[in-house]
Amino acid sequence: MTINIPTAKLTTSFQHDDDSIWIGIDFGTTHCSVAVYDATRGGPKWMRLASAIPERRKQGRIVPTQLGVRKNVTKSEDTERFCDDLKEKCIIGYPAWKRLHEAGNNRHDNSSDYCFIPNLKRNFAQDPQGAYSDDYCTLKWIDAVALVLQRLRLEADDYIRLHASKKHLQTPGNGSCRNVVLGVPARYTSLQRHGMMEAAKRAGFTGHVSTVTESTAAAMAYGLFVGKRAVKTQDLAEERGGTRILVFDMGGGTTDITVALLHPPHRRDTRESTYRDDPSSRFQVETTRGDGQLGGDDMDEAILRYLVQRDQTEFTDEDPIQKRPFLRACQQAKEALTGNESTTIQWQGSSMSLTRAELDSCIAPLLHRARSVLDQALSSDAPIHEVVLIGGATRVPALRRMLRDAFPHIDELSTAVHPVSAVAQGCAIQAAWLSRKIPPHALESALMLDTTPYPLGVLQSMNADIVLRGSPQQIIAFDPNQHVFCELIPRDSPLPAMGSMLFDVAKAQQAGVTVLAVEYVPEEELFVVLNEFSFLLRRIKADQTTPVQRQVEVGMKLTEHGEVIVSVFDSNDPDHVRARGFDNAVEESITLEQWLLGMSCVILFVLYVVVKLNFSSGGMDAIAEEL
Repeated sequence: MTINIPTAKLTTSFQHDDDSIWIGIDFGTTHCSVAVYDATRGGPKWMRLASAIPERRKQGRIVPTQLGVRKNVTKSEDTERFCDDLKEKCIIGYPAWKRLHEAGNNRHDNSSDYCFIPNLKRNFAQDPQGAYSDDYCTLKWIDAVALVLQRLRLEADDYIRLHASKKHLQTPGNGSCRNVVLGVPARYTSLQRHGMMEAAKRAGFTGHVSTVTESTAAAMAYGLFVGKRAVKTQDLAEERGGTRILVFDMGGGTTDITVALLHPPHRRDTRESTYRDDPSSRFQVETTRGDGQLGGDDMDEAILRYLVQRDQTEFTDEDPIQKRPFLRACQQAKEALTGNESTTIQWQGSSMSLTRAELDSCIAPLLHRARSVLDQALSSDAPIHEVVLIGGATRVPALRRMLRDAFPHIDELSTAVHPVSAVAQGCAIQAAWLSRKIPPHALESALMLDTTPYPLGVLQSMNADIVLRGSPQQIIAFDPNQHVFCELIPRDSPLPAMGSMLFDVAKAQQAGVTVLAVEYVPEEELFVVLNEFSFLLRRIKADQTTPVQRQVEVGMKLTEHGEVIVSVFDSNDPDHVRARGFDNAVEESITLEQWLLGMSCVILFVLYVVVKLNFSSGGMDAIAEEL
């Protein structure tokens, strides 16, 4: 098959802003949270923000993911200027949530000056480059996300500025918040992850911007707060080869699972990695799985459909103003049934009862999907020693019962970390590590790297005369009769991940090769184009013996920051051979230098001992003569 390949890389511009503060953000389906690492307290600080739901006359920590845009606003091409005009054009968080529900309670009130963007995170995930449009407003999803992220950034600035001296906060960096780590669902592709990072840049995060899987971030929070307890049970961990932890995160709209292994000190992974090079790194992420359309909101929808069908209630999904308060009442009933056997729903003057058994029945299909995701994460036979619950939906008794049935050998499901703040706090821990402003030993029990959510490789055509081409973030539907996917980096590979493969070149004398680097999403049978890379090949001289079949080696690397690097090695190119030989020589010279340094230290130590013994012997002889 014909391929064409140059050394190139696909990356978002990652700047390292040394003077700005690093924070972590959990951009959830229903709520958002922001945290920053506080070196004074040795852990992440969950921040109180002005847009959060108030808590007993104080600012809250949970910000509803709700955006209202003033009607008839024309979106300018200058996104940054548009975002800077928040007070006049947008309401975000609790103010938007409150006005939205007030409008829902009075279904005849159409006097609101704002149009409210529905299901922001889910709609963005379905089409990051798409837009919301109605009779009053047109706004790109990525800009809508940017508006919410900018409000979170500005309010985080205000919180840190107000409490830096009052609460003695010692944050990674100074000034304003310009660096961020965002939590994203496990099912997010590179297209969706880069969309979130682009939204963050439009929101004013001009420094480092990266993402981490939400359940992996929660595992980091668990590792920091509970990791020291694992040290006390070190003997037990050594007997079973480490403690394997499963983090089950079900929020409002997504379900994510991370399986991580806590190594005993003498069994830590020493493979090449930013974290694993540090002797305190003890966690290794083994797998991540998720469902991007499964969460607490889906349970509310299931309850609503059940009640409408049971009581023959006059209701239509086409009326969002009517549906909104009904869904809210279903959510309150779900929350009430976590501690009661029955509850009553008041809606439009009528009273409807709902029991826990009925709740279990109507959400049973959702629990079956959750069990399917769990089984995918447990594809190996490795035992699970602890299950950590994250997310508000994990409070549902039926869900916990399903997890207990899946792990009968575990006495109790762990709720050691806060189910709502864990993701934001884990993102803050990741940000603190990336900032290099916090001593590594302070994060020793939480250091871990994410894994690749999907396999990466090269997409080729079945027809050798056709060279596949594509643009970054393009979606290609898989056709087994036309496409051949060559996997270079398997799924769940620890970051940074590398892989390579030999490819036959169609013609020995061809001028170059083109590689279409893709990410394969097997659940949806589609490819996300990372980029198209073209490389020149060295022409073989006429007097040179032409090989029967010319081959090139294509290499691919995915860094911990999401940077994709593609390279090619041609054994017929002296420059390639020389470069590879130089790299090997450098590695060998480093090994030789280390050996010489070690021998020098041994010689110096021997000389020191000899001199000291001679000096001690001479001193004893002098004392003997005086006596």
